[in-house]
Amino acid sequence: YIYKNNGWALTFQITNSQGVVKFGDKTQVSVQNEQISMTTSDNVSATLTSSNITLKTSGSMKIEMTSDSVTINGHLKVT
Repeated sequence: YIYKNNGWALTFQITNSQGVVKFGDKTQVSVQNEQISMTTSDNVSATLTSSNITLKTSGSMKIEMTSDSVTINGHLKVT
């Protein structure tokens, strides 16, 4: 339990080097070989490793960040 927003909240800690936590039919968080992947029922995903970060949506948007570059598949708006 952690104390948050003036109340106690239940938390879970995974101590193994790999595991999958599912919420409903398609939403899940998985950890395997130092990689974290999050997927939602809207076909949105995020993958984090020690060398890159990838964000994707079902609408063909993809952002990939590595130590060498940032690749964006879609429209870029800088403000």
